[in-house]
Amino acid sequence: MVSHIPKSLNQYLLSPCTVQEPHGYTADESGFMGACLLLTGIVAAIVTAPLFDRVFTHHLAFTSKILVPIIGGAWLSLIWAVKPHNLGGLFAIMAILGICSITMLPIGLELGCELTRNANASSAVLWFSGNLFGVIFVLVEGALRAGPQANPPLNMLRSLIFNGAIIMSSASLVFMLHGRQVRKERDEQTAQGVRHAHVRAEEA
Repeated sequence: MVSHIPKSLNQYLLSPCTVQEPHGYTADESGFMGACLLLTGIVAAIVTAPLFDRVFTHHLAFTSKILVPIIGGAWLSLIWAVKPHNLGGLFAIMAILGICSITMLPIGLELGCELTRNANASSAVLWFSGNLFGVIFVLVEGALRAGPQANPPLNMLRSLIFNGAIIMSSASLVFMLHGRQVRKERDEQTAQGVRHAHVRAEEA
């Protein structure tokens, strides 16, 4: 589920023109949409990082159940949003995708550690699966591209349907996530024990 997020971002950022150009958008406009996605995501990451570190430390699963369906809905909405003269709507969707997706990356990595108990292993598995699915999706969506006789020619509607359906169905699995952070609880207990030991040593 989490691996679909970087996969989708990579796939879109690699070829935004192929999706939007058949509908009359220029390469500059497509590039600005990609920049909007990245910049809003970076700003969101800067804002949310201290919140997850200090306030929502034990609410990562709950946060995922909010953000992941929004991401799925945003990708699904591109099926209808990619059309002529809808620049504002596309920028809004890119902003939503950037904010939610890039915010979800550290959450996904943290929850992945709870499965493997090894940060390096979980990160490697997630990034590998994300890149693997990225390659698969690029190939599949390229094959689904409409022909020159379509209206508009060479449109990516079937690709957007495929992408949106897969991501939305994957996003629905987040509601099965319990997300108990056992590793983090254990680390906090260890740190608390160390602090108590220092206090007792100072009192003695």
